Amino acid sequence: MLRLQVAERERSLMPVEEHEHILDTAVGITLGMNGLATRIFPIAGDLPARRRAERIVLECRREIASRCLKHAEALKAAEAQANGQDEATDA
Repeated sequence: MLRLQVAERERSLMPVEEHEHILDTAVGITLGMNGLATRIFPIAGDLPARRRAERIVLECRREIASRCLKHAEALKAAEAQANGQDEATDA
């Protein structure tokens, strides 16, 4: 709690709207990868190659999602640990 109050006073917190805009932009870029296989293999006769490319894009998107989830969990754990330390200091 103390860290939050200090960050508020220092005005180092990010506004929610700015955070949501950055996140929406990043997600939009990732979702834009959907049409990548079609752009690489525009000829319909090369369907097997397009399917392989679609699988690769899907694997990449899953890897990105997995890494983001791990990063979010690490941040959450670090925040919980910091809040535990702040509460112990406040008492």
